[in-house]
Amino acid sequence: MQVKLLEYEKPSRVIVASAQSCQSKKIVEPSNVQNVDLATELLESGHTTTIEHTYVTFLLSGVSRHLIWSLLHSHPFYNSEQVSQRYVPMDEENVYVPPSIKQDEEKRDFFVQHVTRCFSDYHELVKSLTPVMKDLYFSRHPNRKKDKKFKEIPEKLALETARYVIPVAVTAHLYHTVNILTLLRYRAIAADPECREEAPAVVLQMWDALLEADPDLRDLMTSVPMGTSRLADLDKYDPDRADSFIETFDRVLMGTRRRSHLIDASPHSAVMLELLGGATIAGFDKKTHPEETMAELIMSPLRMEPGRLNVDPISKAGQLARQVKYLFAKRISLSGDSQNQRHRTTPSASPLLMNQLGTKSTYEIPGPIYREGGPIERRFRSSVEESIRAANTMAQWHTDNPNAALYLLPNAFHVRFTESADLMALRHKAHMRLCLNAQEEIWETMTEEVDQVSRIHPEIGRNLVPPCVTRYRAGLKPPCPEGKRFCGVQVYRKLPSELERTY
Repeated sequence: MQVKLLEYEKPSRVIVASAQSCQSKKIVEPSNVQNVDLATELLESGHTTTIEHTYVTFLLSGVSRHLIWSLLHSHPFYNSEQVSQRYVPMDEENVYVPPSIKQDEEKRDFFVQHVTRCFSDYHELVKSLTPVMKDLYFSRHPNRKKDKKFKEIPEKLALETARYVIPVAVTAHLYHTVNILTLLRYRAIAADPECREEAPAVVLQMWDALLEADPDLRDLMTSVPMGTSRLADLDKYDPDRADSFIETFDRVLMGTRRRSHLIDASPHSAVMLELLGGATIAGFDKKTHPEETMAELIMSPLRMEPGRLNVDPISKAGQLARQVKYLFAKRISLSGDSQNQRHRTTPSASPLLMNQLGTKSTYEIPGPIYREGGPIERRFRSSVEESIRAANTMAQWHTDNPNAALYLLPNAFHVRFTESADLMALRHKAHMRLCLNAQEEIWETMTEEVDQVSRIHPEIGRNLVPPCVTRYRAGLKPPCPEGKRFCGVQVYRKLPSELERTY
């Protein structure tokens, strides 16, 4: 047996060497590759796994939140760490203006005017919300009131709430890691109408940076033309169609649910778990384990990895949990979905945003603003509604590229879509998003989903819990793994119905 850490400089040679090793008595190393033409041949013949061996990490800055949501994070084949709007103040100087708007003085002035208004509202809301959040935070954490380490937290909580009014044109910086096959796919759909000006510019720069490190990848790159989505012909501004979609989606799919509605699930999941478990996990049946159900076997805190490492994706129990499926209809804000889509194992049907822009478009009101009401809520509503009107106006006016108007949409804008989750992915998502430190909207969305799963599969639902509950049931101390970030509530001693979010 021999294990060797591969060292290489040229990704093109890794592609070819890995392919040649499949038909060689000895492994071929990148340093022994002489001709890289095979890389393009492999792509053209559809043998693309060899292109996935090399991952590259880019430092991106000045890219819009809209591009991140629409392209960079709308698929499962990436890893990113980006600046947080929850805790870092945003600035109107850091806004992407599509070139087609920037070059037209009248349209540019309209665009900039609304961005300036949004940020004026943002700063005023932060100012108004800070004392509100201060009272809420220190009522939950009275022992932290005189500790300087926690002095700035109320303002950060105000930033988290006020960000719902700022537009998705706001830019971000991030680490973004993808393999070369994903980078080729970016190129193949870079001219998609939704970000047809920004995406090609960013993707070309990513490829330029990679070609500087390995010029031999040029032929591979040029074999993939800059393309568009197969749905590009449907991506057009039509407010009547958008209004019809919104009305139908809400009436047919959402029912009485505010954010997420379970519309389908694997039938007889508990029975299927027993049958599948008996067939796939050796030695487990009712004779040898009469007191333990299969749901408990794969989900019980007593059997879980005690650390923060999620081993379910490669464990036998986790693989079994993948056989149970759930499908949700969701109506959440762009801000909420930006967090939601980071759960790459619960894939969603990312919406064509233009087809949801109309006169009946709706928006999310963050909990602290809704509960506070009064002038704060009125200013928030006025700002968001004006931004949605501006986006509709710009889309109708900017006929050459109506999708450029989407950059004016506020974070609060509701998107409607469907999302699927297997039990393995749903448990991990619940573990992360039921923590009271999670942002309120995604916490409430997850709470709705767990409640619905619990009603049809109680043996599963009772194990969809935050990390402190898992640790408490397993006898681990302290129950909360967050240390100084402890939420201040002993969630593990309460029933879900007893929990109430105040921020």
